[in-house]
Amino acid sequence: MLQKLKMPIIIIAVLFVGFFVVTKFVKKDETKETITTTKVTPTSPDKNIVPLLLKIKDITFDGSIFSNPIFSSLKDFSKEIVKEEIGRPNPFAPSSSTSAATSTLTGLNFDFRSPATPGAISAPRF
Repeated sequence: MLQKLKMPIIIIAVLFVGFFVVTKFVKKDETKETITTTKVTPTSPDKNIVPLLLKIKDITFDGSIFSNPIFSSLKDFSKEIVKEEIGRPNPFAPSSSTSAATSTLTGLNFDFRSPATPGAISAPRF
């Protein structure tokens, strides 16, 4: 009977000693979670703009550049803006005209009103 209990007692003793050694001598990686609060004051854009405006205020401009002959010899390459016809107030509103609604897509004419028009391909109907 003692022979049968000997092995379980040894196993339990080894487990107990192992548990004791691990808990006492093995250093745990203890990380304490701490909450750190930092007061952050938002920077307003006004604080940054005022010094910049003060620097800009000190800038002076010499207008003598316009009387320089090199400036006068510069050519104006700007193009005149042509006034174009104003379109409909709402381009997405249904058209009230009686003409056929046609559009060109990669060289093909699509006639959405009359699929029987010769040379026109009707739009698919779903």
